[in-house]
Parts: sequence; structure tokens; C-alpha cells
Amino acid sequence: MGIDVGYAFAVSPNSGLTFVIPWQQILEIVGLAYALSMLATIGSARRAARISPAEALRYSE
Repeated sequence: MGIDVGYAFAVSPNSGLTFVIPWQQILEIVGLAYALSMLATIGSARRAARISPAEALRYSE
């Protein structure tokens, strides 16, 4: 939505604005978010991997 509003202002007549999408920053943010989400799941995945399937099913509802 923000990109759409910025584009609308940039292409409006006599605005004198240029429309630039900072692709490098967008990719850096997406990459950082992906890396942090992977790091956040490693602890839970390792803990779950240590439990036997029968033990895990015993306490499921």
C-alpha cells in the first residue's frame, strides 16, 4: 500500500517527484527476517528431535 501511494504521488502531474524502489534494502530486510525466523526455530526443533515419537504422542491432546 505504501508503494502504491508513493507511486501515485510521483506520477501525478506537476509533482516533480521521482519514484524509486530501494530493492537492496527490501532484500536485506527480507533476508534478515528469514534468518531470524530460522534461528528462532532451531531451539524448538532440536528439543523436539530429542523426544521419542511415542513420548510426544503420549502428551498430545
